[in-house]
Amino acid sequence: MVSCVACGYSKTPKKNNSGVTFHRFPKDERRRFRWVSFVNKPGFTPNNRSLLCSKHFKEECFNRSSLF
Repeated sequence: MVSCVACGYSKTPKKNNSGVTFHRFPKDERRRFRWVSFVNKPGFTPNNRSLLCSKHFKEECFNRSSLF
């Protein structure tokens, strides 16, 4: 099961009927800082398993040109 650190939304990897995707925190420090600020949890430090779900992004944030 995977879950979003911001809202707790979770799903099992084999059942992805919702269309919600999960995204690892970026390695780029500036972008990572913005994501951590968004989560707004005192003392939160993301690790390599921390994820945000696509519910927290606008559609234009995704680059879907390389999907096909």
